[in-house]
Amino acid sequence: MKIPTNNKRLPAEWETQGFLQLTWPHSNSDWGELLEDAVNCFTTIALTVAQFQPLLIVAPADMSLDYFNNYNTKYPIRITPIPSNDVWARDHGGITIINNNKLEVLDFNFNGWGLKYPANFDNLITTKFFHSNLFNENIQYINQLHFTLEGGSIESNGDGIILTNTQCLCSDNRNSWMTKSEIERTLQTTLGAEKVLWLNHGYLAGDDTDSHIDTLARFVNKDTIIYVQCT
Repeated sequence: MKIPTNNKRLPAEWETQGFLQLTWPHSNSDWGELLEDAVNCFTTIALTVAQFQPLLIVAPADMSLDYFNNYNTKYPIRITPIPSNDVWARDHGGITIINNNKLEVLDFNFNGWGLKYPANFDNLITTKFFHSNLFNENIQYINQLHFTLEGGSIESNGDGIILTNTQCLCSDNRNSWMTKSEIERTLQTTLGAEKVLWLNHGYLAGDDTDSHIDTLARFVNKDTIIYVQCT
């Protein structure tokens, strides 16, 4: 089914970004036993990102990241004290769309990949951003907490096509009260999708996400999808 976009569009990942968000590892996250290694890895990621675009880091209030002041990065690194459960900002972070040439950050419900893990802090991060005035005043916050959606479960070509997976979005512990058609309609009305392409499989051993599309297939331009093939 194809519907009008109502002037909404979910940008593709290769488009220009205003900033990137990282949620920092800490002792109460899954990285507690490997915290030093995890922090070293995230520091490398952060310094690399800040050579190309602004960076916003979510970290516990009692964790000092002042050492970033010793680095000369091309773009600013901003650190904000907000509690978190774990590091997966791609899934618990806000999803930005363009609506009538204006930016909107959609705050969907994040429930720990179908109630597998605690998400009480992660689910509040985007709301706390706006209460802390961390976003530009020209960016509007849109509450979509009635619908469970993770960033890794959708893929956009930037031109009206969304790629996703029934094993995730239609799973029992996400939006079980909705039919597939109703879920598709929600993606169309909230993200401006003109067309939704559904996969119906994609199990990977050890995957807690219920087959997130970002582990299976990605757009590399508006007309090309690359995918994982088991041999």
